[in-house]
Amino acid sequence: MITLLVTMSAPAAAQERPRPLATQLGEIVAQAEFDTLSEAVRQRLRLTIIDNLASLAAATPHHCDDPFIARLRSRGGAPEAWVPGCGFRLPSEDAAAAIAYLIHANETDDSDFRAELRASPPIFGAALAASQANRTDGHTFAAALATGYSVQGALAAAYGPLQPRFMTSGIWGAPGAASASATAFGLNAEETAAAITLSASAAAGPFQYFYDQSEDKRIIIARAARSGVEAAWLARAGERGAASMLEGRAGLYAALDPERALALDTQNIIDTAARLDGPLYIYPKFFSASSSIIPFLEAIAPMWAERGLGADDVAQFTLSAEPAWARVLADKIINFEPPTSAIGAQINFSFVVALYMTRGSARPQDYADATLADPAILDLARRAQFEELPVGGGTRLDITLHSGEVIRIEPNRIDPRAPAPEAIFLRERKFEQLTERLSTRDRAALRRLGEQALETRSMLDWSRQVDRILR
Repeated sequence: MITLLVTMSAPAAAQERPRPLATQLGEIVAQAEFDTLSEAVRQRLRLTIIDNLASLAAATPHHCDDPFIARLRSRGGAPEAWVPGCGFRLPSEDAAAAIAYLIHANETDDSDFRAELRASPPIFGAALAASQANRTDGHTFAAALATGYSVQGALAAAYGPLQPRFMTSGIWGAPGAASASATAFGLNAEETAAAITLSASAAAGPFQYFYDQSEDKRIIIARAARSGVEAAWLARAGERGAASMLEGRAGLYAALDPERALALDTQNIIDTAARLDGPLYIYPKFFSASSSIIPFLEAIAPMWAERGLGADDVAQFTLSAEPAWARVLADKIINFEPPTSAIGAQINFSFVVALYMTRGSARPQDYADATLADPAILDLARRAQFEELPVGGGTRLDITLHSGEVIRIEPNRIDPRAPAPEAIFLRERKFEQLTERLSTRDRAALRRLGEQALETRSMLDWSRQVDRILR
């Protein structure tokens, strides 16, 4: 009897499996150093640090005792990192959450328009807390910020905005924060990949807060920062996550949209992250409001001041937009309900526009309880209308005056495909407005700390100095 042994070899293409996305990102992040950052990125980081210090200055007098932060503080633990402006230290993952919460508390943070990200809260919070915990210097802090912004932006840009289903920063802020923390901790490529996958499994943030005008929006961002630092600690201790947690058949992209996940261009994600230029795409908010509303305020402001217009001149205003906007905004505009909280007001299109037309500003202090109940603002907000345009019809705001004149406002959009403008003058004005409670001396000292952050020898000492100034 003759026995035939047949050896079958699979086609080469079938044998080759692409390396997991997190593995490749881990290699990029692990190799990042201050010396690899371009001068343009370093300069943008200095500006972004100053912006975030201003947001902390405006938030800490009012939000350090909020229930979320009070709960973090009550749990105790190793005092690894300062929460600047609150006067106490927390375990690094809790400090990251608190810092992220505070930066976003007044809707004065910033955006990465490649995917409508609230970019800084999870990244800055994680990078600063992890850098303090690992006793690193300003160079390492800068590299941590760069890797965090770059990975977060690359992952998010591959999919685009997740609204109105999820808060984009709640999803991609977690692996971005893990990347920043991994750099601050000095993790190797394998550990960094593990941190990214472990944090991605904690990504979350349903968009329902927008419709219910609830304040858990801040907590979603805070949890993203916290999970990133926690994942880095776990990865350093040897914990490992699912290697294909990002792009796998049941990974994060597939959970968001299985059809789109099949066409995911992972090489483009890698190439984008490898440039380490994420900070160049960060654009500050220059009003205390949702980033979707601010482009209209930026267009209204110069005309409103030049013509000396006020709410008494306005008969009504109409937002005209494509179906994608209609799904999010139409019902809230047509069936306007007065906001019940500051953050509910800041994300309410009709209220914010009516507020600006009435008072000529939209700053954190403009959202006091008396403002939320102001009859003049509420009356004008109720006169807002919505018109749905066909796909490709664009977006505009028509302001009808009592005189019969109609002023058409085109929003001041930032091209998401290009680095964001530096906007130095607007940044300086924002810093002055958000730090107006500080003395001239303390304001100058705070700015100086921001300018010198990348050269500091100890981020722990630097954070303590910021804390003293803000208190």
